[in-house]
Amino acid sequence: MLIAKSLVYLSKQPTDVYQICADLLFEDFAVTFFLTRNLLFNYVVYECLWRQDFAIFDILPKAQVVLLKSLLVVLVLLMTYWLYLIIKTAIFQLFNRGNVDDIREHGDYNSDSRNGIKKKD
Repeated sequence: MLIAKSLVYLSKQPTDVYQICADLLFEDFAVTFFLTRNLLFNYVVYECLWRQDFAIFDILPKAQVVLLKSLLVVLVLLMTYWLYLIIKTAIFQLFNRGNVDDIREHGDYNSDSRNGIKKKD
């Protein structure tokens, strides 16, 4: 993602080589994220939650096992939300012909160089 973001900064218009490379890297990232984080990891979590033949669960107290399993579920929910954000960005990019701005770069705020506090104009 860092290389893709750098390429976006280098691009001058939505159809130049830098923007096309950034778009391809984002597509690769989205597919890889979906396969590894939302398919493979969900299978690992399913195995941890429903199969009780893991040796670590036998030596830990029941409360710690419940805590570990619940944290795994929270992690799955976070990754599902991140996938939603990636899909939302991809759809926005598709319908705006590649013109996607970073929302962190624009706004009504200017930074105050003395103390790092952002002030509204």
